[in-house]
Amino acid sequence: MKTLTAIIFVFLSTYCYAQRPMAVSENLLSNGSAYPVTWKGLSSFPKFQFHSYQVVEGKTGWTKSKYNSRLFSRLETASSNHKGSYLMASQAGDSAVVNFSRNMDFKGLESAGIVFGGENSSWSIGVPAEIIHSIDNYVALIETTSTDSAWRLIVTQQLDAQFGASFSGWLTNGDQRIDIRPVFNYQEGKKKGIIELMTIEEVALKGFEFFENARAIGAVQLGPQKKQFTVWFANDLDSQTEFIVAISCAGLLRDYMNTMD
Repeated sequence: MKTLTAIIFVFLSTYCYAQRPMAVSENLLSNGSAYPVTWKGLSSFPKFQFHSYQVVEGKTGWTKSKYNSRLFSRLETASSNHKGSYLMASQAGDSAVVNFSRNMDFKGLESAGIVFGGENSSWSIGVPAEIIHSIDNYVALIETTSTDSAWRLIVTQQLDAQFGASFSGWLTNGDQRIDIRPVFNYQEGKKKGIIELMTIEEVALKGFEFFENARAIGAVQLGPQKKQFTVWFANDLDSQTEFIVAISCAGLLRDYMNTMD
Protein backbone atom coordinates (compact mmCIF):
# COMPACT_ATOMS: atom_id res chain seq x y z
CA MET A 1 0.00 0.00 0.00
CA LYS A 2 2.83 2.42 0.87
CA THR A 3 4.52 1.71 -2.45
CA LEU A 4 1.31 2.38 -4.36
CA THR A 5 0.72 5.64 -2.48
CA ALA A 6 4.26 6.80 -3.25
CA ILE A 7 3.81 6.03 -6.94
CA ILE A 8 0.53 7.95 -7.07
CA PHE A 9 2.04 11.04 -5.43
CA VAL A 10 5.08 11.02 -7.69
CA PHE A 11 2.84 10.65 -10.75
CA LEU A 12 0.57 13.49 -9.67
CA SER A 13 3.49 15.77 -8.91
CA THR A 14 5.19 15.10 -12.22
CA TYR A 15 1.92 15.57 -14.12
CA CYS A 16 0.96 18.80 -12.39
CA TYR A 17 4.32 20.53 -12.72
CA ALA A 18 5.46 19.37 -16.15
CA GLN A 19 6.80 22.22 -18.31
CA ARG A 20 6.53 24.85 -15.55
CA PRO A 21 9.53 27.19 -15.41
CA MET A 22 10.55 28.44 -12.00
CA ALA A 23 10.02 32.06 -11.02
CA VAL A 24 12.90 34.40 -11.87
CA SER A 25 13.31 38.15 -11.49
CA GLU A 26 11.84 40.52 -14.05
CA ASN A 27 15.33 41.50 -15.20
CA LEU A 28 16.02 37.94 -16.37
CA LEU A 29 12.63 37.69 -18.07
CA SER A 30 12.99 40.96 -19.98
CA ASN A 31 16.78 41.22 -20.33
CA GLY A 32 17.99 37.64 -20.11
CA SER A 33 18.19 34.37 -22.01
CA ALA A 34 17.29 30.85 -20.90
CA TYR A 35 19.34 27.84 -21.96
CA PRO A 36 18.26 24.18 -21.58
CA VAL A 37 20.70 21.86 -19.86
CA THR A 38 21.62 18.46 -21.30
CA TRP A 39 24.11 15.91 -20.07
CA LYS A 40 26.04 12.89 -21.17
CA GLY A 41 27.20 9.89 -19.17
CA LEU A 42 26.29 8.38 -15.82
CA SER A 43 29.40 9.32 -13.85
CA SER A 44 29.45 10.68 -10.29
CA PHE A 45 29.42 14.15 -11.86
CA PRO A 46 27.19 14.43 -14.96
CA LYS A 47 28.73 16.15 -17.98
CA PHE A 48 26.28 19.04 -18.16
CA GLN A 49 26.15 21.17 -21.30
CA PHE A 50 24.36 24.51 -21.72
CA HIS A 51 24.88 27.67 -23.76
CA SER A 52 28.64 27.69 -24.57
CA TYR A 53 29.74 25.75 -21.47
CA GLN A 54 30.25 22.11 -20.58
CA VAL A 55 31.55 19.93 -17.77
CA VAL A 56 34.51 18.07 -19.25
CA GLU A 57 35.06 15.64 -16.39
CA GLY A 58 34.26 15.09 -12.74
CA LYS A 59 35.31 12.75 -9.97
CA THR A 60 35.05 12.03 -6.27
CA GLY A 61 37.82 13.50 -4.17
CA TRP A 62 39.63 16.77 -4.70
CA THR A 63 41.96 17.76 -7.52
CA LYS A 64 45.27 19.20 -6.37
CA SER A 65 45.41 22.92 -7.04
CA LYS A 66 47.13 26.12 -6.04
CA TYR A 67 44.60 27.19 -3.41
CA ASN A 68 42.51 24.27 -2.17
CA SER A 69 44.78 23.00 0.60
CA ARG A 70 44.91 26.36 2.35
CA LEU A 71 41.27 27.38 1.85
CA PHE A 72 39.63 24.05 2.61
CA SER A 73 41.72 22.78 5.53
CA ARG A 74 39.58 24.40 8.23
CA LEU A 75 36.39 22.99 6.66
CA GLU A 76 37.33 19.33 6.92
CA THR A 77 35.23 17.65 9.59
CA ALA A 78 34.15 14.15 10.49
CA SER A 79 30.63 15.02 9.37
CA SER A 80 31.60 15.64 5.72
CA ASN A 81 29.40 13.51 3.48
CA HIS A 82 31.25 13.83 0.23
CA LYS A 83 33.92 15.71 -1.66
CA GLY A 84 34.46 16.00 -5.37
CA SER A 85 35.90 18.02 -8.20
CA TYR A 86 35.08 18.86 -11.80
CA LEU A 87 36.63 20.55 -14.80
CA MET A 88 34.50 22.99 -16.79
CA ALA A 89 35.29 24.64 -20.12
CA SER A 90 33.84 27.29 -22.41
CA GLN A 91 33.81 27.45 -26.18
CA ALA A 92 35.90 30.62 -25.86
CA GLY A 93 38.79 28.53 -24.52
CA ASP A 94 38.49 29.28 -20.80
CA SER A 95 38.53 26.45 -18.28
CA ALA A 96 38.19 26.05 -14.52
CA VAL A 97 38.95 23.46 -11.85
CA VAL A 98 36.39 23.25 -9.06
CA ASN A 99 36.85 21.44 -5.75
CA PHE A 100 33.74 21.12 -3.60
CA SER A 101 32.56 19.65 -0.30
CA ARG A 102 29.09 19.08 1.10
CA ASN A 103 28.22 18.08 4.65
CA MET A 104 25.04 17.85 6.64
CA ASP A 105 24.29 17.43 10.33
CA PHE A 106 20.74 16.35 11.08
CA LYS A 107 18.71 15.67 14.20
CA GLY A 108 15.07 14.67 13.91
CA LEU A 109 12.29 12.45 15.19
CA GLU A 110 10.82 9.63 13.10
CA SER A 111 7.13 9.76 12.31
CA ALA A 112 4.41 7.92 10.46
CA GLY A 113 4.12 8.46 6.75
CA ILE A 114 6.21 7.81 3.66
CA VAL A 115 9.75 9.11 3.71
CA PHE A 116 11.69 9.85 0.53
CA GLY A 117 15.36 9.68 1.47
CA GLY A 118 18.44 10.87 -0.33
CA GLU A 119 22.11 11.35 0.36
CA ASN A 120 21.55 14.65 2.11
CA SER A 121 17.83 15.06 2.66
CA SER A 122 14.48 13.37 3.15
CA TRP A 123 10.81 14.21 2.70
CA SER A 124 7.78 12.76 4.40
CA ILE A 125 4.28 12.41 2.99
CA GLY A 126 1.56 11.98 5.55
CA VAL A 127 2.71 13.02 9.01
CA PRO A 128 5.97 14.94 8.44
CA ALA A 129 9.11 14.12 10.36
CA GLU A 130 9.89 16.52 13.18
CA ILE A 131 13.18 18.21 12.47
CA ILE A 132 14.92 19.35 15.61
CA HIS A 133 17.95 20.86 13.89
CA SER A 134 19.74 20.49 10.58
CA ILE A 135 22.65 22.23 8.88
CA ASP A 136 23.48 21.68 5.21
CA ASN A 137 26.68 23.25 3.85
CA TYR A 138 27.96 23.31 0.27
CA VAL A 139 31.38 24.88 -0.28
CA ALA A 140 33.31 25.11 -3.55
CA LEU A 141 36.61 26.61 -4.65
CA ILE A 142 36.73 27.80 -8.28
CA GLU A 143 40.05 28.39 -10.07
CA THR A 144 39.98 29.61 -13.67
CA THR A 145 42.75 29.77 -16.25
CA SER A 146 41.93 33.40 -17.09
CA THR A 147 42.67 34.87 -13.63
CA ASP A 148 45.10 34.27 -10.78
CA SER A 149 42.47 34.67 -8.06
CA ALA A 150 40.14 31.99 -6.72
CA TRP A 151 36.39 32.23 -6.19
CA ARG A 152 34.65 30.76 -3.15
CA LEU A 153 31.08 29.49 -3.45
CA ILE A 154 29.17 28.92 -0.21
CA VAL A 155 25.57 27.78 0.27
CA THR A 156 24.32 27.17 3.81
CA GLN A 157 20.86 26.06 4.87
CA GLN A 158 19.75 25.75 8.48
CA LEU A 159 16.48 24.48 9.90
CA ASP A 160 15.75 24.63 13.60
CA ALA A 161 12.56 23.67 15.44
CA GLN A 162 12.91 26.70 17.70
CA PHE A 163 14.32 29.40 15.42
CA GLY A 164 12.92 28.37 12.02
CA ALA A 165 14.69 28.21 8.65
CA SER A 166 17.49 30.34 7.26
CA PHE A 167 19.49 30.39 4.02
CA SER A 168 22.64 32.17 2.95
CA GLY A 169 24.69 31.84 -0.21
CA TRP A 170 27.30 33.84 -2.05
CA LEU A 171 30.19 33.84 -4.51
CA THR A 172 33.28 35.98 -3.98
CA ASN A 173 36.86 36.42 -5.11
CA GLY A 174 37.57 39.05 -2.48
CA ASP A 175 36.81 41.98 -4.78
CA GLN A 176 33.52 40.96 -6.37
CA ARG A 177 30.53 39.44 -4.57
CA ILE A 178 27.49 37.67 -6.01
CA ASP A 179 24.63 36.70 -3.68
CA ILE A 180 22.68 33.47 -4.14
CA ARG A 181 19.03 33.11 -3.17
CA PRO A 182 16.80 30.01 -3.19
CA VAL A 183 13.67 29.90 -5.36
CA PHE A 184 10.60 28.01 -4.11
CA ASN A 185 8.00 29.12 -6.66
CA TYR A 186 7.11 28.58 -10.29
CA GLN A 187 6.24 31.39 -12.67
CA GLU A 188 2.65 32.52 -12.36
CA GLY A 189 0.13 30.44 -14.28
CA LYS A 190 -3.25 28.99 -13.69
CA LYS A 191 -4.61 28.77 -10.18
CA LYS A 192 -3.36 25.74 -8.30
CA GLY A 193 -5.81 22.94 -7.74
CA ILE A 194 -6.13 20.62 -4.76
CA ILE A 195 -3.96 17.95 -6.40
CA GLU A 196 -1.10 20.40 -6.85
CA LEU A 197 -1.34 21.59 -3.27
CA MET A 198 -1.17 17.99 -2.02
CA THR A 199 2.06 17.12 -3.80
CA ILE A 200 5.54 17.28 -2.37
CA GLU A 201 6.74 19.39 -5.28
CA GLU A 202 4.69 22.32 -4.01
CA VAL A 203 7.20 23.03 -1.22
CA ALA A 204 10.40 21.76 -2.82
CA LEU A 205 13.38 23.89 -3.77
CA LYS A 206 12.96 24.91 -7.42
CA GLY A 207 16.38 26.44 -8.00
CA PHE A 208 18.75 29.30 -7.25
CA GLU A 209 19.04 32.89 -8.47
CA PHE A 210 22.24 34.97 -8.57
CA PHE A 211 22.33 38.68 -7.73
CA GLU A 212 25.04 41.32 -8.05
CA ASN A 213 24.35 44.74 -6.54
CA ALA A 214 20.74 43.64 -5.96
CA ARG A 215 20.24 42.89 -9.70
CA ALA A 216 19.48 39.39 -10.97
CA ILE A 217 22.24 38.20 -13.30
CA GLY A 218 21.61 34.44 -13.52
CA ALA A 219 19.59 31.47 -12.30
CA VAL A 220 19.39 27.69 -12.44
CA GLN A 221 16.29 25.44 -12.28
CA LEU A 222 16.75 22.05 -10.60
CA GLY A 223 13.80 20.05 -11.96
CA PRO A 224 11.39 18.38 -11.34
CA GLN A 225 12.16 16.68 -14.67
CA LYS A 226 15.51 16.54 -16.45
CA LYS A 227 14.10 18.32 -19.48
CA GLN A 228 13.32 21.27 -17.19
CA PHE A 229 16.94 21.82 -16.15
CA THR A 230 17.50 25.41 -17.26
CA VAL A 231 20.11 28.13 -16.80
CA TRP A 232 19.45 31.86 -17.24
CA PHE A 233 21.99 34.63 -17.87
CA ALA A 234 21.46 38.38 -18.08
CA ASN A 235 22.19 39.48 -21.66
CA ASP A 236 24.54 42.28 -20.59
CA LEU A 237 26.69 40.12 -18.31
CA ASP A 238 30.43 40.28 -18.95
CA SER A 239 32.02 37.03 -20.14
CA GLN A 240 34.13 36.37 -17.02
CA THR A 241 31.23 36.81 -14.58
CA GLU A 242 28.98 34.71 -16.81
CA PHE A 243 31.56 31.91 -16.77
CA ILE A 244 31.76 31.99 -12.96
CA VAL A 245 27.96 31.86 -12.68
CA ALA A 246 27.85 29.00 -15.21
CA ILE A 247 30.43 27.03 -13.20
CA SER A 248 28.39 27.56 -10.03
CA CYS A 249 25.15 26.51 -11.75
CA ALA A 250 26.73 23.20 -12.79
CA GLY A 251 27.89 22.47 -9.26
CA LEU A 252 24.60 23.38 -7.61
CA LEU A 253 22.63 21.44 -10.21
CA ARG A 254 24.69 18.32 -9.54
CA ASP A 255 24.16 18.47 -5.76
CA TYR A 256 20.64 19.89 -5.49
CA MET A 257 18.83 18.53 -8.57
CA ASN A 258 15.26 17.50 -7.82
CA THR A 259 14.18 14.99 -10.47
CA MET A 260 11.26 12.59 -10.77
CA ASP A 261 12.36 10.87 -14.00
